[in-house]
Amino acid sequence: MKLPSLTLLLTTLIGLTAASGQVTFNEHIAPLIYNNCTVCHREGEIGPMPMTNYEEVSAVARAIDIVVHDGTMPPWPPDRDFSRFVGERGLTDPQKALITEWVDADMPEGDPVLVTQLPDFPEGSVLGEPDVTLTMSDAYEIKGNGRDEYRVFVLPTGLTEDRDLVGVEFRPGNAEIVHHALISLDSSGQARKLDAEDSAEGYPAFGGFGENISALDGLAYPGWVPGATPRFFPPGTGLKLPAGSDILLQVHYAPWPSSESDQSSLNLFFADKPVERYIQARLMLPTDLVDSDNEYYKLNPLIGALAGGIITAGINAFLGETVTASDARDLGRNATLDTVFGDQVGGTAAGFLQFDIQANRKETYVGKWEIEKDISLVGVWPHMHYLGTGWEIILERPDGTTENLIRIGEWDFNWQGNYTFDRYIHAPKGSRILATAGYDNTSNNFSNPNRPPKDVNWGEKTTDEMYFLPFSYVDYQPGDENISLQDLTHGDLPTFRVDGLTEDTIQFRLQNQDNTYYIEHSADMHLWQRVSSTETDADADWRTISMPRTEDSAGFYRAVIFP
Repeated sequence: MKLPSLTLLLTTLIGLTAASGQVTFNEHIAPLIYNNCTVCHREGEIGPMPMTNYEEVSAVARAIDIVVHDGTMPPWPPDRDFSRFVGERGLTDPQKALITEWVDADMPEGDPVLVTQLPDFPEGSVLGEPDVTLTMSDAYEIKGNGRDEYRVFVLPTGLTEDRDLVGVEFRPGNAEIVHHALISLDSSGQARKLDAEDSAEGYPAFGGFGENISALDGLAYPGWVPGATPRFFPPGTGLKLPAGSDILLQVHYAPWPSSESDQSSLNLFFADKPVERYIQARLMLPTDLVDSDNEYYKLNPLIGALAGGIITAGINAFLGETVTASDARDLGRNATLDTVFGDQVGGTAAGFLQFDIQANRKETYVGKWEIEKDISLVGVWPHMHYLGTGWEIILERPDGTTENLIRIGEWDFNWQGNYTFDRYIHAPKGSRILATAGYDNTSNNFSNPNRPPKDVNWGEKTTDEMYFLPFSYVDYQPGDENISLQDLTHGDLPTFRVDGLTEDTIQFRLQNQDNTYYIEHSADMHLWQRVSSTETDADADWRTISMPRTEDSAGFYRAVIFP
């Protein structure tokens, strides 16, 4: 994998102004804009206007001052006081004050000698130069009739051997009409057959990826929604892309009044070495909904006996899974989905019947994931549509401790994300995750697509609603809870972990390479300080590093590696 060229912009604020007494673009404002805004506000990205130099930024400076103070920009929906994530966007109060001071002074450009250079942003990618880019063979032209369209596009990989992926990046060809995109895999040739039967690019498929094609095969692959920022997987982890497989893109095109075309693509980043742990996924759906006692809903035995056909059709449509008569009978008797389809899904079929948002009402639903093995949570991707008002998700461990995972208090469909936790979060066997989602189906919800409000159920149409909550995780290894994921954005950086603890010593292991490194410690994963350490052993694969263990050693550690 080719790593992107990076320019690190460091800004130290002493008081609110420079020694000269004047805040300038070149010295003070450019680093803030380039670090927080330009990644989206540049040619080919989702920002509506470029912010790559003084002329472009000063032209919209007064608008920038307004939106950074009201919290609209940079967009970051999760509550920072509830939990923290990798790559958080946002400005501190002193940084916002600098922008105001600069605007009030009529936006001086400053000394050209002190100009901050624009980072070397990669073209056609946020992550860097991909190893492979797979693109739709032809552009697809939507009908432009004001209705949702769902289309699956087949991207042959041509791989002759299995490859490990450390990054996957969906690139919408026409972001105005792409509502969202999901990814799956197919090695059976079924998707190619469906594609060949349709004269246009791709083939239609509402809900899933087509008849007899499982949506679960690619569940760990990151999808795309407006506002999502792609990231590399944590060091030492990744996804397996099997030889001979086709990647499937299920693209939902939003209702549009006129014909438009789209030719989206997918960037793939390969691991230089086999990964140690594969990313796994668990998808929470309305099947996971629980009652006031946090118990899964159950079908009445008589209804369950008659519901086999409905259950079979629903699961085949949305998950692409084949349901045998025996499976349908078990699910009608309230067997949990994981006993039939594996641990990527759970809960009962009865939960779907509870997901019914009546017109002119507000609803709150709680879902539960009962964790049956030791895992380390990596990230979460909350998704809902225009009736959504927010999420609050917590982890409850068997020892009674709880951990906040994410809270989004004001849902905005236009700014969603696949959020990576700032560290591995250990969820021991017997833990459970409770995920609360709110919905507003009244006329007071200005985002409500139905005027007047209508009864709404589960579905992928813009006028439908969703409770869709994928988690990514890896199998737990001792010491995971001490590993920070902050700043570890390149999936094939060396693995670093705690290797042993005694009363007097902490021992780490770092995957060997020729680069210079040092170790940093933090009590809260936000303020980091370099600590002294000693390399005690090394072989072809690993370096062993030791440091004294004291009463101040509690906290988190990371290896800072120089290119």
